[in-house]
Amino acid sequence: MSTAGRGMTMAEATSRGGAAAAAPAIDRLGALLLAAALFLNEAVFRIIDVEQFRFDWQIAMRLSVCLACGLYGLLHWPQVRSEIGRFPGAWVTLLAAWALVTVPAAINVPYAAASWAALVCMILFAPAVLRQLGGRRVLLTVLVTLTFFVACCWVVYFAVPQFGRTGFTMPDLEVVYRFGGLASANATGRVCALWIALLLVAGMQRCVRWRVLLPLLGVGLVTLVLTNTRTAMIAGGAAVALLVLRRVPRGGMKTLGLAAIGGVALAGLALSLGLVQFDPDSLLASFSRAGNAEEAYTLTGRTPLWEYTAEQIAESPLVGCGYACTRFVLIHGEHTAVPHAHNQVLNVALSCGLVGGLLMVMMFLAQLRHLLFRGELLPDAVTVFVLIGGIADCMAFTPIPDACTLIWLLAVFWRQTGSTLDTAEATLTEAVR
Repeated sequence: MSTAGRGMTMAEATSRGGAAAAAPAIDRLGALLLAAALFLNEAVFRIIDVEQFRFDWQIAMRLSVCLACGLYGLLHWPQVRSEIGRFPGAWVTLLAAWALVTVPAAINVPYAAASWAALVCMILFAPAVLRQLGGRRVLLTVLVTLTFFVACCWVVYFAVPQFGRTGFTMPDLEVVYRFGGLASANATGRVCALWIALLLVAGMQRCVRWRVLLPLLGVGLVTLVLTNTRTAMIAGGAAVALLVLRRVPRGGMKTLGLAAIGGVALAGLALSLGLVQFDPDSLLASFSRAGNAEEAYTLTGRTPLWEYTAEQIAESPLVGCGYACTRFVLIHGEHTAVPHAHNQVLNVALSCGLVGGLLMVMMFLAQLRHLLFRGELLPDAVTVFVLIGGIADCMAFTPIPDACTLIWLLAVFWRQTGSTLDTAEATLTEAVR
């Protein structure tokens, strides 16, 4: 072998060695950015005046986190470029492209532009971090971060009760306080319900030992109940039901189906014969916070809000009010102190017009198709959670992408990046090594 040949070999070895040494650092950077985006973009460290928006240090911090995540995505641009142009991830890319069209016509152009930039950064970040860390490490990082978030919520709830508890005014003007912690009760409930579903995913896929999961699941259930967030409870329950059904053998599924049909038939027979008295108003009133059926029929005032939102969409059906600018339409409209439309598709349609709403629907349909024909626990659980919760709440595409939005993006890009949880059992501490 010539000297030149030996020199080339040594250079190649040095290059490969340097790349191998750099890879763990990049992986740790990705995990750190993922944890920062999940925690800092969800936690609230100051009193929020919903009716008055102002740029402050926390918004600057969140935008900085998004920028860092976007730069991480650009660092792995060759991989990211191949993912954002493939479906189903391309639906998110198309939504971002159309959102850019709506920015110049937005009610508040700087607000829309900053929100759009934050969204693009997270779209670049999601496939990059999945490729670099792999599905198992991404899930473990998410679980560690959400566990830390819930723990901090409990600390704030007891240590700073005036900040960690969300008030709800009853019809008799009595104020009932709900568990909030580092966010509003609704936001904490969403995070907690999603955390419970992901903990079950980790257990079923042998990513975390059940003796570690069971106490966390208990804390999660208690926290979710204290938030009294019914939308999150229903969405989380749907995701958990999907996970349980995925573990039921085909014969068991048939038995469950027959049992359900038989139960419905018996209930119908009992009602028709007068053996059971059924008062729907009393039943619905028992599920409402105010204790009346009217609240349940209107979904706590959501149906009038949806009608108003539809009217506003009709006024600007093409570009809407500008990406993420729903607060400027709804808060000062007929429904004071409501920053979003409390429906995922309507909220996107209000901000990005009917085209944006259609892209959101296509995103759901693409995920549901994979759920039916290429079932995988993590993306399917997140899909059911966002779809069911999105009927009565805004679960994703918030002005600055929060924890649920980022996890939704991870679910959308999950399959096409080859992410999987089919690995050896691990403990939670591996996520922060």
